[in-house]
Amino acid sequence: MKEFLANLAGHAAPNEINFSATSSSNSFVVESKLENVNRVELTSADLDDLQKHVVFCHDDLEPRNILIKRDGTHSGKWHVAAIIDWEMAGFFPFAYYALFKEQSRHLLAGGKSAIKLLEALRAMDVSEKRLPTENVDRRFQPRWLEREKVEFSSDVRDGWVRKANAGDVRIFTKQDNDYLEMEILKELGYV
Repeated sequence: MKEFLANLAGHAAPNEINFSATSSSNSFVVESKLENVNRVELTSADLDDLQKHVVFCHDDLEPRNILIKRDGTHSGKWHVAAIIDWEMAGFFPFAYYALFKEQSRHLLAGGKSAIKLLEALRAMDVSEKRLPTENVDRRFQPRWLEREKVEFSSDVRDGWVRKANAGDVRIFTKQDNDYLEMEILKELGYV
């Protein structure tokens, strides 16, 4: 987390910043040059805690930001081509995402019909992903979800939620993800 914050602060153009960011072995400090902005110190304990509870969020995942395309066959299937508009993305506490869902659920127009649509989409997605496959990504996702201890909420409007008995979830690195992917590649006989 400290490296992420330092990297973030380091990308600011020197002539466009009104703050300083300093890192030591036991803290990360941000001090603003503006009088009405308080100094913020993140201790080692703060950084360790954040490492456990912060997730990367798109923070503007709306239909207009999801590009789809037809596959190249005559099946007429559509696939996600890209997710765009990442300027709101960032690292936020998992609870922030949960709060966003809670505060925005009233914006879901269509009442029961909209909920049924979400349930239908979920049913199709889950059903498709349960079919036997040699697709690495499709095998990776359920293992990743299990490792992260998240599951679909029984209320479709809540999306993904931490499992009730999740406890502390350790931080997984790129190396952990690479290992998981390699495990799947070996199972499929690709390596």
